[in-house]
Amino acid sequence: MTLQQKLENRLRLWYGIPDGVEVAWAKIVESDPGAGDTDHPALLVGGDRLAVDILRRRFVTEHQVLRHRLRLYKARAVSEDGSQLLIGTDCGPCSLSEELLDDIYFTAWFSPELLDRANSGQAIY
Repeated sequence: MTLQQKLENRLRLWYGIPDGVEVAWAKIVESDPGAGDTDHPALLVGGDRLAVDILRRRFVTEHQVLRHRLRLYKARAVSEDGSQLLIGTDCGPCSLSEELLDDIYFTAWFSPELLDRANSGQAIY
């Protein structure tokens, strides 16, 4: 199984996207005159209007509210570079790794051992 398939399958599972619904990689670009532009990976669902905002854990559509604008750019090319999925779009590339998905989606659980380690001065990262 390729990295692309693996990441796609995980996102389908976490968002309840059935196998029969088409998905495609994309990039979200958010523009706000006060904060500047930001971009990050997305997964288009069922066409090119609805997407999973992977970093913010929500479904989104293109929109403009006052001065804030969100645009979706479908991938023209997707490739793999080691543990990185490279998503090429008309407005430039972005990337996604399995490690980033783990950081965003896996829950951290408290344990007494964790507190003991922190209180003893051990670094936790």
